[in-house]
Amino acid sequence: MLTTPKKINSFVKRFGDNLCNANESDFCFYKFKRIDEFQPLAGECFYNVARMIKENGGGYVLGWMIWEDETHIEAEAHCLYKNENGKVMDITPRVDEEREILFLKDSNVHPKLSYVDGDTYKMTHKRWPMFYKMEGFSPYSEITFNFNKSEIEVIDLKNYHDSFLFK
Repeated sequence: MLTTPKKINSFVKRFGDNLCNANESDFCFYKFKRIDEFQPLAGECFYNVARMIKENGGGYVLGWMIWEDETHIEAEAHCLYKNENGKVMDITPRVDEEREILFLKDSNVHPKLSYVDGDTYKMTHKRWPMFYKMEGFSPYSEITFNFNKSEIEVIDLKNYHDSFLFK
């Protein structure tokens, strides 16, 4: 089962280097931070951060959550919230309820969300790469998919057209 790496080992370092020329100092562990008066959606980091910025100010930090098991390492596109004082925090609970993540900053992760028509939107984002510890690195690629707003819980994207989600 994939989980947060316990430490930044040689496989994690090599993976980060292949992914975005990362140094060990580019990795950081973050614990989930519950914010009073804010109800985030599990697994919806980009939307949660856009909402938090709209409601409270601040900014965002793009990058990857790093997961590993005995055979491979995987990166999943992720977004952290940066408050107006510059403190960076993970405000999105995990679907699997894992409480801590290993994050690798990478501004190239930026998703591209656009309005199609009616209730239909299009998102293009980086597909998470995998590094099999035995077989080598598999680079990421962009994938695009269309979805209807009714497919994503209670998110009303029309309220966020002026956010970083739509750049």
